[in-house]
Amino acid sequence: MQRIAIVGTTNYGWLSMQLLFKLPEQYVIIAAMELPGKETEGTAACRERGIPIYNDLDRMLTDLQGKCDVIYLPIPIPLHAKLATKCLKAGYNVYLEKPPVPTVQDYDELIKARDESGKRLAVCFQAIHSDTIQRLKQYISQGKFGKVKRIRSMACWPRPDAYYARTNWAGRIKTDAGWVLDGPLNNALAHCAAIELYLASSTPDRMAYPTTIQSELYHARDIESEDTNSIRVITDEEVEIIFNATHCSAELTPVSILLEAENASVEYFDFEKATITWADGRTEELSDSDDIRLVLYRRLAQSLEQGTPFYGELEVCRPFTVMVNGAFESPGQITQIPSEYTRREEKYDSMVTIVDGMDDLLIKAHAEGKLLSEVGAPWAKKSKIVNMTGYNQFPSRGFGEESTMKFSA
Repeated sequence: MQRIAIVGTTNYGWLSMQLLFKLPEQYVIIAAMELPGKETEGTAACRERGIPIYNDLDRMLTDLQGKCDVIYLPIPIPLHAKLATKCLKAGYNVYLEKPPVPTVQDYDELIKARDESGKRLAVCFQAIHSDTIQRLKQYISQGKFGKVKRIRSMACWPRPDAYYARTNWAGRIKTDAGWVLDGPLNNALAHCAAIELYLASSTPDRMAYPTTIQSELYHARDIESEDTNSIRVITDEEVEIIFNATHCSAELTPVSILLEAENASVEYFDFEKATITWADGRTEELSDSDDIRLVLYRRLAQSLEQGTPFYGELEVCRPFTVMVNGAFESPGQITQIPSEYTRREEKYDSMVTIVDGMDDLLIKAHAEGKLLSEVGAPWAKKSKIVNMTGYNQFPSRGFGEESTMKFSA
């Protein structure tokens, strides 16, 4: 049983606490931290269970010495690198919620801090721990599919005003606390991109490295960052990855990932199930019987107990952050979708911004393996291809707030 302390009791932190309460054989929550004076469902649940609530992280890390196995950080994106480093240096193992950190230089500093601490850190990309993704990865690494040629994904996940109002970093590129790069790619649909990179590598427990990236970033809402993206990646194994996603669709379209290989094709749907169609016409169905977040926590606990590698080791997940950084490097700015193509509607007990025709455009781009500028979106702009070989700094020279980088309003 792992003794775990959780930092943050709202939003995803509260959801995570509820899931951990369901795993009494793997975890006991021994403490939680929340901002001073902030009362939440999570703090109330802790009080009911006699779990101490701290209002200061330094105090909690001091008090829990020798009593806690792992600190879980479902915290704001701009705080990931700072607080994960603090917990490692204090002598704790860390579970870090996705996305790991906003920039590749933060990533490399975090690897260094992990190595110097002698402790362990897992990135919580939950979907790659699932039985279905692990079976697909096994088939790929064993060569059963032959060479993977291309992987494409799409999702229409409309997000209302309430989603952007829940925190001061939502929809932001950068805050006083640091880089965020919030959007479908680096937040809500990060799991989708992580799966594509994971399945694009023929090596077990590895994500493919993006060698080139061409990215189109758009926003229809009045935010800094993107709410729609269309991205093409070529990996170090010459696999083409396409990622099309939006928060400004009229309807919800679940995640769909299509993988094409020499000996088979795979359709993965809604983080739940996959259909393999072999070249000889046979089909094979895979599905997950349990909540993949519960599977994540169980497997992390097992890895800690047995000293075996996490599926989400820091080194494994670095290509994801390279992809995110390259996606912002490629266009150099966020393109505003003109108001003539948008409308506002009430949905999900809030208001949403909808781009007319967005649903059909993404479905078409996904079906054809293209970017939005290549399927006739009237507001779309083509972008440059950037080489990511040896990439180790975001933003790169000649790109950023002090030079040519522009974030249109």
